[in-house]
Amino acid sequence: MDLINSNALRSIIREELPDISNNLLTKKDAKSLIKKYASQGYFNVGDAANYCGVSRSTFDKWRKDGIITPRIVCGVVRYARADLDRMMSNDEMV
Repeated sequence: MDLINSNALRSIIREELPDISNNLLTKKDAKSLIKKYASQGYFNVGDAANYCGVSRSTFDKWRKDGIITPRIVCGVVRYARADLDRMMSNDEMV
């Protein structure tokens, strides 16, 4: 499961550690940053579809139909867990 890509990680590093963004991070520090952002409740499209219990094509249709709206997190398209929960609790979706 790919929770964050390398470009997103670079963006996070620049935001979180602006004074040392050109220096190398330890593996431990990098994992800590990834864990912090992954735990904030954002999914990539595949994980969001799995979370909702639907196929990727169904999830893509929901997006195209405006049922779910992605968010941009660190320059990467993500779906907020809170948005998915709200959408799934909507009686019309059941």
